[in-house]
Amino acid sequence: MPKCPNCGYDTTNPFNFSLKIKNELEKKSKGTRDAIKDILDHIKKYHPLETRAILNFLMAISSVDDQVVRYTINKYYNNKLFYKKGIQYLQGMITSFEKNKEKIKEVERKIYGTRPLEKKIS
Repeated sequence: MPKCPNCGYDTTNPFNFSLKIKNELEKKSKGTRDAIKDILDHIKKYHPLETRAILNFLMAISSVDDQVVRYTINKYYNNKLFYKKGIQYLQGMITSFEKNKEKIKEVERKIYGTRPLEKKIS
């Protein structure tokens, strides 16, 4: 019986999640890969994770810039959100930051201001 009549799972063509996860991680830079691995280890301590969830997370953030991913992971880690929030919350943080990064930059400039121009004294 190659296919389950109830769910449609095909036993003749197994999907290798580990290989796909490895391929998705290879697309990111080394610093981003290390940050993703570290935060996944922290999340695994407090929340159960399946390989399918990790793959879905990596595929969702595959088009996001590495700098945005590292910034958001640092923010997630520094606020210690891995104690109470899981991988979907981190995924939402990354994708929403990617969408709104220009607006966030504009608001931060209004809050913190910009560096004053340097004037040469002659």
